[in-house]
Amino acid sequence: MVTLKDVANTLGLSVSTISRVLNEPGFGSEKTRVKVLKAIEELGYTPNTVAQSMIRGKTNQIALVIPDVCNPFYTSIARGVEDVCLKNKYRLLLCNTDENTAKQNGYLDSIRGHLCDGFVISVVSEEDTSLNKINYNDIPFVMISRKCSSVEADFVGIDDHYGAYRATTHLIRRGHRKIATICGKQDTYPGRMRLKGYLDALKDQGIEENESYIINCDFTVESAHRAAHELLRLETPPTAIFVANNLMTLGCLTYLKEHNIKVPEEISVVAFYEPDWASICYSPLTCVDVSAYEMGTIAAELLFERLEDASFPKKEILLTPELTVRESCGGPVPRG
Repeated sequence: MVTLKDVANTLGLSVSTISRVLNEPGFGSEKTRVKVLKAIEELGYTPNTVAQSMIRGKTNQIALVIPDVCNPFYTSIARGVEDVCLKNKYRLLLCNTDENTAKQNGYLDSIRGHLCDGFVISVVSEEDTSLNKINYNDIPFVMISRKCSSVEADFVGIDDHYGAYRATTHLIRRGHRKIATICGKQDTYPGRMRLKGYLDALKDQGIEENESYIINCDFTVESAHRAAHELLRLETPPTAIFVANNLMTLGCLTYLKEHNIKVPEEISVVAFYEPDWASICYSPLTCVDVSAYEMGTIAAELLFERLEDASFPKKEILLTPELTVRESCGGPVPRG
């Protein structure tokens, strides 16, 4: 491997001179700079970016730590974060935790070792304490979508309670009283807030909570498929289902299609977060939605503000979801 010393020996210059030409704009004459750059190209020298980062105290990298890289919601967030990184001439390191706390902690250990200048994170669990080990003033971070109640840091999320409340209220206004929910992990902020929004909507409309209509899942297709099976085999099954994320919506609709249960003729469905296929599935889907891409850009821009000045007060930014009404909600049809 070609080293800086090889370049210096080729040109008859000192290593420190070569280093300063590369790292200090304006150092040396234009003639010297051209000679150095030409020699580097001819010899195939590649700078050691890790070593340079240690010297400068800056990596020009930020990390994005997310629970599920296969979930289109997080894919859109990642694209938003990446676009802001590119605008700021930064690289993005993608860390996928697979909803696994141990895997998340491994990434955080690397981050504490100054793998990056800052990071954006959607935590595995709201109760997680691993972020408390990060020196915020040393390595700033922004929480996105999910947050830890014990950590004081910037947060960019969705008004999950409002979105769930509006989705459930829409079903009630269509005449439904037997409304089930396939909800997410209750140790996460979105899962907890979406369930609360559903329950508050029922309460405000004088509808009694039915525990058998509430199925806690883990935000996956498979768990929602099982939940739909459990709901539809009840003695008095629901006439409508509010599903609390995009992947679980896919699981629910797959089960309904497999069992020839027509939407909305036999059951109504409303989803939280709009998948790409919402408008073209066999019954175009009514959704509450917010731009995950916009969430990613806002979180990344906030992080770059922190990198410039960590002293301003912590911010919490909640995006308000909108209800898009399509064809998946009809009036109640008796079942069972």
